[in-house]
Amino acid sequence: MKPTPRELWRREQEACFWSGCKANIRNGDIMECHEIIGGSDRAKTILLPAFWLWLCREHHNQLSSRPSQESLIEQLAVKKWADPERYDPAKVIKMWRPNCTPELVREIVALVGREYRRIARDFA
Repeated sequence: MKPTPRELWRREQEACFWSGCKANIRNGDIMECHEIIGGSDRAKTILLPAFWLWLCREHHNQLSSRPSQESLIEQLAVKKWADPERYDPAKVIKMWRPNCTPELVREIVALVGREYRRIARDFA
């Protein structure tokens, strides 16, 4: 059976994406794929790399499958930091709030940028 894109992506990952976390699959840490948006949308987001975060179990257990705006911003900043090739904030935001305005998308992207700069400053 041919591996799915998600399975191929998982095979590429080693360390927890969460900034400052030292968990790593090579150290025997339990790692999991988290969908930034899950719940009733998981059937869609499980197929889309923009929604995936590679996390240690501890960080995965701390996140909801239906994030608050604050949590969404933090998760998107982590995605941008750890997996920039698959970072697509507009796609994620529109799944999070299907009827959101372009202004809300821009506002959240700006807030993600601020959080990303904090991560870059603190963990580079």
